Amino acid sequence: PYDLLDLSDIPKYHHPTPNIISVPKATNIILILGESVSAKNVNHFGYSRETMPFLTKLAQNNQYTDNSLFKETYSAGVLTAISVPALLNAIPYPNGVEQIMKGDTNVFNLARMQGYNTYYYTSQPEQEMRLLNLMGKNWMQHIIMPTHLGADISRGMNDHRLIPLFEQINLDEGNNFIVLHQRGSHSVYGEYLSESEKIFKQNTPLDNYDSTIYNTDQFIQKVYQHLQKRNKDDYILIYTSDHGQFVTEKYYNQGTTDEEQYIVPTFIYSNNKNVMENMKVFEKCPRLFHQQLSTFMINSMGFDMPISDCKKGVVYSSLLTGDTGYLEIDENQKATLINPKKKK
Repeated sequence: PYDLLDLSDIPKYHHPTPNIISVPKATNIILILGESVSAKNVNHFGYSRETMPFLTKLAQNNQYTDNSLFKETYSAGVLTAISVPALLNAIPYPNGVEQIMKGDTNVFNLARMQGYNTYYYTSQPEQEMRLLNLMGKNWMQHIIMPTHLGADISRGMNDHRLIPLFEQINLDEGNNFIVLHQRGSHSVYGEYLSESEKIFKQNTPLDNYDSTIYNTDQFIQKVYQHLQKRNKDDYILIYTSDHGQFVTEKYYNQGTTDEEQYIVPTFIYSNNKNVMENMKVFEKCPRLFHQQLSTFMINSMGFDMPISDCKKGVVYSSLLTGDTGYLEIDENQKATLINPKKKK
């Protein structure tokens, strides 16, 4: 209501619908949208446990090629309800609520404009996905939630149940934009894992949290292997998490300004030459921004949307307008907390 009643003093962000300037660079774009995974708990970035062995090995094996990257990334926000709409609507600055409602830069909308079949498959509980309209529900042709598989509206499910549904999509027919939205590392950590999937066995919050990240790594591996066995260069595989989480042996929290909350992993893989050329813009970035992923997807669909740089960006707190504060990120400085309501 605050957003919609136009109570914000922050200037509104608007961007026109980008123009189609070419055919899509990739006919299949697969976005795995993770949940609550902090890059601080990923071994590729220095964590002591092997929580993402598959992605780490894949990145190492391809470190001298241009077909993959695995980097830390500033999430668009510290809460799912903020970061996901910002990511899927390419919102780089605070107060893009009207932009989101119009859908002019929504990736599902733009995918439909370019003739993509659009899919949104999630293992999140349906009652927790009331933000679906802000994510582009109007342009999602195929939606599957746990309730479609017999679950109660309040229940999620094990992420791996999405794999056979994904494998049923005919990637050889037309263009396909697919979002696989995980339950991932949402608390309660490991709620939907079997005992055998909990590979860190002491049952502390940290053990269960790290087990969910390991499980996400296995999920990504299955998607990657399905794509690879087709032996075609017509796809982009992207993984990132909506936000992070601060977890220790004894406690955990979410929504604070600790780096663990907003530094997330991003992985991109493609053997498509045009896509690989696009990926070069990320090479010199010490960290990426979610906005770069948004514009990368839109650009790869064939629109005249330049891929954002990694010099500056923001991380939202609890309102898309930015009125409750946000972090301003500059690559040459420490993150600065901006509080628009604080009297000067």
